[in-house]
Amino acid sequence: MITFNRIVEFPKDIPETRIVVVGDQHYGAADADLKRYRSFIKENLSYPNSWLISVGDGLDAITTRDPRFEIGGIAKPILQAENNDDILDLQVEMFVTDHEPYRHQILGLGLGNHENAVRVREMGNAHRRICTALNVKNIGYSCIMELRLREMGATHRGMNRSFKILTHHGFGGNNVTEGGALSTFCTHAKNFVVDAAFYGHKHDYCYKRITRVGIDQAGNQDHQDVIVALVGTYLKTFNDKADPSWAETKGFPPRFLRGGWVLKLTPESGGGWLTTRMSEG
Repeated sequence: MITFNRIVEFPKDIPETRIVVVGDQHYGAADADLKRYRSFIKENLSYPNSWLISVGDGLDAITTRDPRFEIGGIAKPILQAENNDDILDLQVEMFVTDHEPYRHQILGLGLGNHENAVRVREMGNAHRRICTALNVKNIGYSCIMELRLREMGATHRGMNRSFKILTHHGFGGNNVTEGGALSTFCTHAKNFVVDAAFYGHKHDYCYKRITRVGIDQAGNQDHQDVIVALVGTYLKTFNDKADPSWAETKGFPPRFLRGGWVLKLTPESGGGWLTTRMSEG
């Protein structure tokens, strides 16, 4: 697990900080709707105080040694490339090209089970290559980051607002019961002292607030929420062909192709607390 903290400054006239959390884009897969993904990040990272986190499986990273591999599952731009035998190289290149304009807004890029399988099986760390090319933080399979939000020009610690985020690519097989993944990850998130937890892997898109009750410094009852979210995907379950996708043969359900949440953080006046809102972007 990676842990780190980072100061995030916001201008006085734009106090809202937006954290855009995505995952499971599956660059290189024939059934990945990257046009929709590109539109999503362009729209949401145009805000002047916005930051990006990805929780893994940015690459499809399925090669010939993988039992899920089939030639029809590879995106046309890769098949049509002159060096189409360099599947991973081309996926890395596609991902880096799309994210280069936003590299200074990236808080961290996570490792997914697809990239990790290639790392273990073929001794090739495509994910690390992406992070190196973009010069951004590699947050691994799981991470706790503390964001210290501070107004630009503030000189004393009292102006800092701390917000802790857990990112985890996720785990487990296909959930037959609707809502089962959210229940599993809500239980998992309780192991960590954080304000929000974001998970990938399941391709589901939903979130829940878990309310914790405590007391404040004055001895009064105090409620603090923990947000637990599944970030969705841009990979279709069902293709438009007679030959099925791997997900179709495993009985995976169709998923909403609008992956990604926008977490909006606004400091409350006169105090250290933050108002949090979740948006689909």
